[in-house]
Amino acid sequence: MLRSLLCLTVSLVLASAALAQDVELHRSLLRWSKDYRSGKYGEFLQGKNLQRYRPYLTDALLDRSERIGRPARLLDELEILLGMARASGRTENAELLVRAYLFEERKPPRKGAPPSWYVRNLLRKVVKGRSCPKALQAAFLDRLKRGLKGTKGSYTHAKEGEARLLLPIIGSFHNPAHRVFLQGLVESHQQALALASAEALAQLGSGVVLPTLAKLLGRLEDSEGLARVAGSILQVVRAQAPAPTEHDLNYTLDIALTRLRECKGWRSRMALVPIAQVIRSVASVPVLIGLLEEAAKGRDQAGFSGTLRSAIQEALMSLTGFYAPAYEPGKWRRFWEENKEGFKLAPLPKVNTNRGRTVSKGFFGIPVTGSRVVFILDVSGSMSQAAVGATVSRSPDGKPTGAHLTKLTRAKEELLRAVGGLAADSQFNVIFFGSQVRMWQKRLVGANLANKARLRKMLAKLQAGGGTALYDGLKAGLSMKTRRSRRSRYASQVDEVFLLSDGVPSPGLSEIWEPGQISERVKGWNLGARVRIHTVFLRTVFPRGARMRQGAMSLFAQAEKMMRELAKDSGGKFAVF
Repeated sequence: MLRSLLCLTVSLVLASAALAQDVELHRSLLRWSKDYRSGKYGEFLQGKNLQRYRPYLTDALLDRSERIGRPARLLDELEILLGMARASGRTENAELLVRAYLFEERKPPRKGAPPSWYVRNLLRKVVKGRSCPKALQAAFLDRLKRGLKGTKGSYTHAKEGEARLLLPIIGSFHNPAHRVFLQGLVESHQQALALASAEALAQLGSGVVLPTLAKLLGRLEDSEGLARVAGSILQVVRAQAPAPTEHDLNYTLDIALTRLRECKGWRSRMALVPIAQVIRSVASVPVLIGLLEEAAKGRDQAGFSGTLRSAIQEALMSLTGFYAPAYEPGKWRRFWEENKEGFKLAPLPKVNTNRGRTVSKGFFGIPVTGSRVVFILDVSGSMSQAAVGATVSRSPDGKPTGAHLTKLTRAKEELLRAVGGLAADSQFNVIFFGSQVRMWQKRLVGANLANKARLRKMLAKLQAGGGTALYDGLKAGLSMKTRRSRRSRYASQVDEVFLLSDGVPSPGLSEIWEPGQISERVKGWNLGARVRIHTVFLRTVFPRGARMRQGAMSLFAQAEKMMRELAKDSGGKFAVF
C-alpha cells in the first residue's frame, strides 16, 4: 500500500512538473509571438534596441532541452523554442506557429531580407516533414480551409498568397489522407491555387494522381504554369507508392505531345520536352524531329532558342541512341524514315550528349548551347588575387610575364575563348559587377568579328575593384533585351546565362544580398522564363597561417552553395575552381 502511494506521489509530481514546463513553454512562445508581430523581434534581429531584449528561453526551458547552454545567436534561440513548441503537440502552440509562419511586415525594408524571411525559413525547417505532429498538421490544414470557398472543381481561396505558403508545408507531411482533398483543389480554375496544390500533391509520392496533373497541364497556357505542372508530373512519374499505371503514363504523354505541337513559345516548349524524354515512348520521336525541322526554317524566333534545340536533341538521343546535330534535322528525319518500322527504344544508359554542335567552345569547360547568351562576370577586388592552381600569366604573344595568373585574367581568357567560338548567327553580351553594374552593350549584339574584336579591346583595359553586387549583375543579365516586344511577358529573350563569381555578395550594395534569398528570387522568376543558368565559382586561397573566423568561412560556403543551386534550379551546370 505504501509503495503504491509512493509511486502515485512520484507520478503526480512528474505530471505537475511537466504541466508547469508546458505552461512555461506556451508563455515564452506567446511572448515571442507578440514581439514578432509588433515588430520588436525584427528590431532585435537587426541589432536595434537590444537593451530591451529578454531571452525567450528561460532557465527552466534550457534545462528541459538537455542543458544546451545559452544560445549565442537570436535565431539559434528561436530554433530551439520553435522545435520545443513543435514537439509539444499542443493545439495552442501549433496555432501560434501557423500565425508566425504567415506573418509579413507591412513595410518591409527597401534593401536586404526582412525579418519574416529569416523566421519563415526557420519555421519551414522546423515544421515540414513526415514526422510533424498531428496537431500541427491539423493547424496548417485548418488555416488553409478557412480561406476556401466553393466545392470540388470550383474552389477558390480568399487569400492566394496565404494558400501558396501553406500548401508546400502540407505537401511535405506526405499524408495519404490529404490526397483526395488536394486533388479537388487542383481542379480549381484559380490558377495560383491549382498550381500550388499540384506541387503539394506531387510530394505525396503516389502515381495515382498523375491523370489529375495531366488534365491541369492540358488547360494551362503560360510558360510558368506549364513549367510548374511539368515539374510535378516528372516527380510523380518516378513515384513508387504506388507507381503510375501504363495507361496513365500514355495519357499524360499524349497531352504533353499535343501541347508541344500547340505551344508557340520556346519557354513553354522547354518545360514540356523533359516529359517526352522521361515517359519513354516511340510516339515522341517524330514529334521532336518535327520541332527541329520547324526550328530550322528560321521563321519563328520566339518559338525556338538554342537551348530548346539542345534539349530536343538530348531527348532524341536518349530515346533512339542515335546521334545527329540539333541544327541538322535532315539527318534525324532520314534516320527515322529508315528505322521507324518496328522501331524499339534505346536502352536507358545515356549516350554522350555533349557530342552535338554547341554554339561555342565553352566557358570553363561548360558547353555554350544558347543562341542568345549573356556572360556575367565578377570584377570585385578579390578577383585580382591569384587563381587556384595558378601558373604565371602570359602576354598576347604567349611569352610568360612573370606575374601569377589572377582570377580576373583567367576569367578574361575563358570569356574570349567562349565568345570567339560563337556562331555568327548568335547574339551575346557581357555584364560586369563590382560595387556597381556595367553593361558592355545596352542590348544583345551579333557575334560577328567586329563585335568580338571590340570586346577583346575593352577587356584589355578592365581592372578588378570594389565589392560584390552579385544580385544586381544577375538581375541585369536576366532582363537583357534583344528588341522591344509588347506581346512578350518577359522583357528578355536571353536563353542562356553564364555567371562567374569568387566571393560573398556584399551587404548593402544590392537590393538583396542573402545567398538564400537570391536563390529564392531567381528561381521564382525563372520558373516561366526558362533561362538556363550556368555558374562558375572561383574559390579563394587563403595564405598559410591566416586565421579566418568560422562565420567568414561559412559565408563562403553559403555563396558556393547559392551558385550550385542557381545552376541546378535552371537545368544548368556548375563548376568550381
